[in-house]
Amino acid sequence: MPAGFWIETNWGESFDEVTEKEITLILQNIFKNKKSDAAFWIGDNEGLHVLEIHNDFNLYYTYGENMDKRLTAAADGIVQCSYIVNMFISENFLLFRNRFGKDCLKFLP
Repeated sequence: MPAGFWIETNWGESFDEVTEKEITLILQNIFKNKKSDAAFWIGDNEGLHVLEIHNDFNLYYTYGENMDKRLTAAADGIVQCSYIVNMFISENFLLFRNRFGKDCLKFLP
């Protein structure tokens, strides 16, 4: 992972310095959550990049020095959503932003 990450959920949990394994577990839990509006946020510890994931597979990427830029994508299911999350935590953010902002869903598995 390129940077340290934190996670917050809208069901009241938060985690600092999460590992890739913890991110995967929380991602699995969101899709098991019965709340129709379940969501969580993964952010880098520098506070410049946040990925918001909803259990309806909508994703929002917020970035920038003032966190004033936002891109949106809709995954087809848990596999594509997981792929985007893994891209976020493993790639450099410029590459992620370019893929997310253009055709990131076209090259998903």
